[in-house]
Amino acid sequence: MDHSLPLKVVDQGKIESLRERMDDAGCIFEFVIVAPDSDAVVDESTHRRALYELYEQIMVGQLDWHFRLVQELPDAEYPVPTITWDLDKAIATPLTPAQVRNLTLTDRYEPGSLTLCGHFRGAVNSSEFEGGEEDKALFLEWIEVLGLQDQSDVVVLNWINGLGSERFHDDDLVSVSEPWSEYFSSGAEWRSGWCLTIWNPRLRSLSAIAASG
Repeated sequence: MDHSLPLKVVDQGKIESLRERMDDAGCIFEFVIVAPDSDAVVDESTHRRALYELYEQIMVGQLDWHFRLVQELPDAEYPVPTITWDLDKAIATPLTPAQVRNLTLTDRYEPGSLTLCGHFRGAVNSSEFEGGEEDKALFLEWIEVLGLQDQSDVVVLNWINGLGSERFHDDDLVSVSEPWSEYFSSGAEWRSGWCLTIWNPRLRSLSAIAASG
């Protein structure tokens, strides 16, 4: 299957502004929003295509970082960044409705659970937002843009289970023995991280997010 078949990437000013503000706040997540055709059936293959668009977004950031590095240190030799992204090896695990609800919690959750806000700005894994209400508002804006705020009929697929990391351990998720992308791995082993795709049928938005620990 050709996972590189493009979807329409949603690149509105609101989303670009959000991405920039998340970067400025030190958020570790990469994300992309795509819009399937109005009559398209969204199945697992469509989610994989969204993951390919996410890879393209990640590479834009990597190449921009490389360009700025070369400009600042022109006498040094830095190889052009590359990242393996072998989607044929990726295994999708649907989240349960309870797990989807947990993703959006901002309080009353267990540290180490499958909850996004505790990892919004790196390996903090805390129930408190470092930047207070401003960080919390940024997180909730992101959740809304991803299509997670309206949880009715939302479908979320998990594409990795962060092996070797108690922070991301969940017995209900399928573990995989081989990393399918260097973005989530160190050598032949998984690092901690996130990789989810989110389909909101009411909004007809398909989001993909990733973070590497």
